[in-house]
Amino acid sequence: MRESSGGFGTGRLKNGHQKYPNAVKRWKDNWDVVSLFFKFSSVVRKVIYATNAIEIANSTYRKATRRKAYFKQMQALLKSLHV
Repeated sequence: MRESSGGFGTGRLKNGHQKYPNAVKRWKDNWDVVSLFFKFSSVVRKVIYATNAIEIANSTYRKATRRKAYFKQMQALLKSLHV
């Protein structure tokens, strides 16, 4: 790994190594794969982040509504999703 490539010798990762040693170790072990993500433009990375957030929200909604087959009132559904 090269220090000049913005890798692990600089910035937050250097400080995070003490707080999250296992996470940093995984990044180091898989840097060839992880670094590909950073080659995308910031616009593309934002889309990826947003897509992940949407998928997490959808998963949460599915889990919340799976418990009930139907809702008698729309407000009951909205309350279930809000909680």
